[in-house]
Amino acid sequence: MEPQGERAVIEVCPLCGSKMEKGFIITREIVWSNKEHKHFDIGEKIVPLSWYLANVEAYRCKKCKLVIFRYGEVGNPTEGSS
Repeated sequence: MEPQGERAVIEVCPLCGSKMEKGFIITREIVWSNKEHKHFDIGEKIVPLSWYLANVEAYRCKKCKLVIFRYGEVGNPTEGSS
C-alpha cells in the first residue's frame, strides 16, 4: 500500500477486502517484542506508559479481527491527550 501523506486513510481490509472502521485504541501503554514475554518490562514501548490514556487512531476489520494503527507523533496526533 502506498502512503498518501501523513494521514492516509485505510478504507479496505488488506486481508479480506471488507470496509475498515475508523476509531481509536484507548490504552495506557503498548509494548512491541519479537517474542512472547510474561513480564511488562521487556520490549520496545511504541506507546509509552502515561498517567493519561493515549487515544491512538486506528482502523479495524470486524470480520478479520485486524487492527491497523500508526504509532509516534506522525501517526497519533492525540497520543497522550485525555
